[in-house]
Amino acid sequence: MFALKYDAPTTALADYDYEATMHNTEGRITEFMRKFGLSCDIVHVTHASAVSKYHIALDNINSIGKEVGAAKKLSALLNVPVTAKPSNCAHFCFEIVRHDRLTVRFNEKFIMESGLFEQPGHLCPFVLGVDTDNRPMVTNLKESVHILLCGKTGGGKSVCLHTILSSLSLRTNPNQLEIHGADFKRVELSKYRTLPHVVAGWDSFCKYETHNRITPTAATSPIIDNLRDLSKRLNYLVDTMEHRYRILEEYGFEEIPSSVNRILLVIDELGDAMLVGGKAIEEPLVRLMAKGRACGIHVILSTQRPEERIASRLIRANAPTRIALKVSDHHESKLILGIEKAGAEKLAGNGDAIILYPGNPDPVRFQGPYISNEDVKTLVSVASDYWHKGG
Repeated sequence: MFALKYDAPTTALADYDYEATMHNTEGRITEFMRKFGLSCDIVHVTHASAVSKYHIALDNINSIGKEVGAAKKLSALLNVPVTAKPSNCAHFCFEIVRHDRLTVRFNEKFIMESGLFEQPGHLCPFVLGVDTDNRPMVTNLKESVHILLCGKTGGGKSVCLHTILSSLSLRTNPNQLEIHGADFKRVELSKYRTLPHVVAGWDSFCKYETHNRITPTAATSPIIDNLRDLSKRLNYLVDTMEHRYRILEEYGFEEIPSSVNRILLVIDELGDAMLVGGKAIEEPLVRLMAKGRACGIHVILSTQRPEERIASRLIRANAPTRIALKVSDHHESKLILGIEKAGAEKLAGNGDAIILYPGNPDPVRFQGPYISNEDVKTLVSVASDYWHKGG
């Protein structure tokens, strides 16, 4: 597996002594449940960076169904968000946000050395973070297909996007992945303008314009920052997709072989593009998402405005992977994740997130790692130097 050497600060998260900091909470929960009229035992406890899980076994199974009401009252007692969830070892569990939350750093040793990056079939792997059982979470573009990433200001959406792009940059050869970025605000994605994967995408686009005798773009940066250039880049990607489909048909393949490079389009903020471009942006974007999987074209759409006019029904229908960070209300949570009891409005912010994987009806809560702007710039510089020297 290709990987650049990059050392970011870590917290030794896997070695942290959780038991010492959370010792008296079990007793408070047991006493609270007794006063609530539910006799129970806490049969298992796990502590992750952002939440602790207390698995509850009830003495009377007829009391099952009262845990949601208990969670609301327990939340008021502890003054932190508490959610009742199914348990694999008891009747249910309480997920309780920790007062002393730990920061999970990008490039945590126990994530990067977990072996998850080397799993067979993991094409273009990237880090998500750690789940509520403190297990590393790594996925890849092939399995994720397209990602809809939503969350309000302060939720950690931008850092989550940086985590995905940074880990792709570290673990994927630019000959295996080219990245096309659109950022009308010129804030988040501008940091990647010299990243070799982005430069590779820019070069492919410029060659396409020359070959098709299209008036060359006047843009001076590989990162798209206006509607006209985004429309041209979408047309290029749609044409590339159709060309790849003709090749697949000619050779009788169902999907591109692993030797063919994959293409990633990242749009941050989707709302800026949709409010200005409307159908002119939505139609080629939906077409790309609907057909791009088999020919190795992927899309990540990031927005802090999870509204119907921005994350439309067609866009949501073609984004099988959904990541929700903290949102304003239940309606936004339901719109992003497409399920009634998602609870993204109850997340703690700062990287606390819920992901819905393709083919999995159950959402998974996780803590996204923190990577600073300086870390991103350093990483891009390391990658650029490495490939300019011949890789």
